[in-house]
This record gives sequence, structure tokens and C-alpha cells, in this order.
Amino acid sequence: MIYSGVIVMQEVLQLGPLMIRMDWLTLALSGLGGYAAMWLQWKRSSWSGRPVLDPLFNAVLIYFLVWKLSPLVLSPSILKEPPMYWLMVSGNAAGGWTGFVIGVIYLGRAWRKLDVPWKLTLDLLALGGIAAMLIYSLLGWKYGTATSLPWGISIEDPAFAYHPVNVYRLLVIMPMFIWLWRRRVWFGTGKWISNALTYLGMGLTIVSFFNVKTKWLLGLSGEQFVYVMMMVLGVILSARINNSKEGR
Repeated sequence: MIYSGVIVMQEVLQLGPLMIRMDWLTLALSGLGGYAAMWLQWKRSSWSGRPVLDPLFNAVLIYFLVWKLSPLVLSPSILKEPPMYWLMVSGNAAGGWTGFVIGVIYLGRAWRKLDVPWKLTLDLLALGGIAAMLIYSLLGWKYGTATSLPWGISIEDPAFAYHPVNVYRLLVIMPMFIWLWRRRVWFGTGKWISNALTYLGMGLTIVSFFNVKTKWLLGLSGEQFVYVMMMVLGVILSARINNSKEGR
């Protein structure tokens, strides 16, 4: 379905009476892949004896529950609907941000109690995030703005083609994943997260120009603003790591 140049495709997988949105399934598989990548790296590290990943799992669960249940708070009338309807209702943006903040606060406190170095935890998150984005881009097609380029993807009418945004993202994410794999000795130094934020932010900002977007702040879309903030945080982290090496 196309609305004002925006392509919306929501497929549903039906298993008996249960219906699962394909985008949710893709997101879940991507998250599991990211968690598996972090688990493998954690098992190889000197911290394998501590439950470093347990708080992360709990934080994700907190985020999901707050996001999923947020419509019930704003629209209590949903409670009158059958339970199967609740499973199909998406959470809202307010619930997502609330769940994110609560999850981050919980995660920070839990990792502080375990006395885990912040560089190690951030490097783990960098690996998991990149692995999850890689799987998500592989499994889910994302169509951008219209194009006449030969690699444009048609949906129904071959006269109209669109930028394969997920392929562009793969071209940015895959080299970053390979870079992390080849620099495994840097794990726990903070270099994984600082480089991932900087270079992924740069690459995904370029990709965002081929995506359908709405200006949000300072001429940037919400997506582009996030990528710019990633670059800024990456540069700040890199400077802090370099300064700590020099004893400043």
C-alpha cells in the first residue's frame, strides 16, 4: 500500500487462531541474533563467570512490557476487547520512550552492582546492536523514495521503482561488523562502541537521504537527528578514551 509516496507493508503470519505481524517477528529474530552475538563474545571474555547479560534481558523485557501495555493506559476501553485483540495492538511512542528510560535506569544500576567496566558493557551493546541491525536489514525489505536507477525495486507496477534502503544499510553495517570481528582484541577498551557510533552514524545518515522522511528538528528528520547524535557521542567517547590513555 502506498500513501503519499510512503510505502506501508504489514504482513501477518497466522498460526491457527494466533496472528503475528511479520515486522514484529523480524524485530524479535533480530533481537535474538543480537543477544546471541553478545552471549558468544561474553562467554569468550574474562567476565564469563558473572551474569553480565541477565540485566540486559530484564531491561529489554521491561521496555517491551511498558511499550506494549501503554495503549491500555491511554485507552482503557481496549480492555473491553477480546485478549487476541490486545496482542495485535501496537504500543505508542510515549510508551516506547518511557520503557526505554526505565530500562536504561534499571540496566545502569544493575551493571553498577555487578561492578562491570562501562567500556566492556558499551562494547557488548555495540556488537549486539550491529548484529541485530544486520539481521533486520537482511530479513526485512525497506523501500525508500522513488528512483529511476537500474537497481531500484518495483513492488507491483514495474513502471515505479524505489530505493532498496535495507540493501544500502547492509552496505554500511556489514563492513562495521567485519571490522569488529577483525578487532576482537579491542573488546572492552571502548573502541568498539566509539567507532561504531561514529562511522555507523555517518553511513546511516547518508542512507537516510534515500528514505522517506519528515522534517522534525533543524531541518532533520527524527531518524537523521538520531544518527547525528550517534556521531557526536562517538567522537566524545573516542576523545575520552584517548585522554584516559594519556593519563589526562
